Amino acid sequence: MPRILLSICLFLFTAIGGSGAQTPASTRARGVVTAVDKDGRKLSVHSDAGSDLTITVDDATAILKATPGTRDLRTAPHITLAEINSGDRVLLSGAAGADPKVIAARTLVVMSKADVASKQEADREKWERGVTGVVKSVDPERKVITVTVRAFGGGHDVMVLADKAEFRRYAPDSVKFSDARPSTLAEIKTGDQLRARGSSSGDHTQFTAEEIVSGSFRNMAATVKSIDTAARTLVVTDLDTKKPVTVHIDADSAIRKMEEPMAERLAMMLQGGGFRRPGGERRAGGEGGAAERRPRAEDSSGEPHSGGFGSPGGERSGRGGMSRMLERLPAITLGDLKPGDALIVASTAGARPGEVTAITMIAGVEPILRAPNRQVMLGNWNVNMNMGGF
Repeated sequence: MPRILLSICLFLFTAIGGSGAQTPASTRARGVVTAVDKDGRKLSVHSDAGSDLTITVDDATAILKATPGTRDLRTAPHITLAEINSGDRVLLSGAAGADPKVIAARTLVVMSKADVASKQEADREKWERGVTGVVKSVDPERKVITVTVRAFGGGHDVMVLADKAEFRRYAPDSVKFSDARPSTLAEIKTGDQLRARGSSSGDHTQFTAEEIVSGSFRNMAATVKSIDTAARTLVVTDLDTKKPVTVHIDADSAIRKMEEPMAERLAMMLQGGGFRRPGGERRAGGEGGAAERRPRAEDSSGEPHSGGFGSPGGERSGRGGMSRMLERLPAITLGDLKPGDALIVASTAGARPGEVTAITMIAGVEPILRAPNRQVMLGNWNVNMNMGGF
């Protein structure tokens, strides 16, 4: 489990390279390097908070290279500015001047883009072999969590044995896995989304968890009411409550659009039927015909699913299921949306009533929202697993 964020924060509060206590002007930031000016000895960084920063370095700046998953930076090697590249992630401590967007760095901790990508993929593989679902009940005495794993065509319950598990919980208004904090079983409640990695029993009814991450999330079917591209917000109408909700878009939010053929296919699956050709004829084989008589397949996590979904040709989504399918959808911007558009929004619950921060927002879903079983679709989303970085 990556705990590098905690290690780095502790590290930055100590004296590094002879630096003294932090001054009132001291500041910290983290983000992605967008440009490196080696001659000018400065970096351009797009911070996770959404600001574009200029980071200056001098001979006193300590530049360390961290490996994703590292728990202790005492052995982290020192590197030079010339070894930093665009796309690398940095966590910095320094002093801001009159312009708060210009920071003189005292410490730069760097993770290379390639190392972060490799760690994220390795962690993703581990979690995708786990269990993802909605908490149905919690037995604190037995340390057992019953989770409903939803899938197209239905769902099933899994008993998650949490006696030896490490717990983390997503922070309100944050979609980043790296912001998840250490937690306990006592914080998990009915209705939470939960993800666990570990090992499954042969019949997939029990899962022994090594690590559990949970959070209060909101998956919502909505229509766009208004859009403020400058503020990166939009107001939508929740189709279940009929109330307005303000959706915030941050640097980690993904906005994608589903093509109409795929949306029609998923809508048909939610209705429990096979796919029909334009003339109304049921498609033979694949998701219709003989496929309807076959038992449901199971993916690598032991999670059952009906038929295939993904490309118009019927290709199965493969490992990762819904999350991998969503990642393949084309990205769009807020400017591509207009009032009246239908959306599915996966979001954090938010600390303020009536406001959420989007994890993923999918447009082009009108056929799905017309389906009577759309809640199956809404319940099948995965929480964000942005692992490996700061």
